[in-house]
Amino acid sequence: MKEILKYLRTINGYSQDKVASEIGLSRQSYNKYEAGTVIPSDKIVAKLADLYHVSPKFIHENKVPKLPGKDTEYVTHKIE
Repeated sequence: MKEILKYLRTINGYSQDKVASEIGLSRQSYNKYEAGTVIPSDKIVAKLADLYHVSPKFIHENKVPKLPGKDTEYVTHKIE
């Protein structure tokens, strides 16, 4: 799940501080989700989904969009 959390934060131009503040956590607590040392609860996933305007399922699936024809380059801009 850590990959999709970092991806969503990055394409939205948010810092870890911003995301943490929006969902009611400290930056240190949020950082543990992106580091993969702690799995967020369903309640936190729901808050993140609301923040990023995606479904909780999208976050749980942890599939980071990749550029067509590329195996390692991630889409790094917001898809309109």
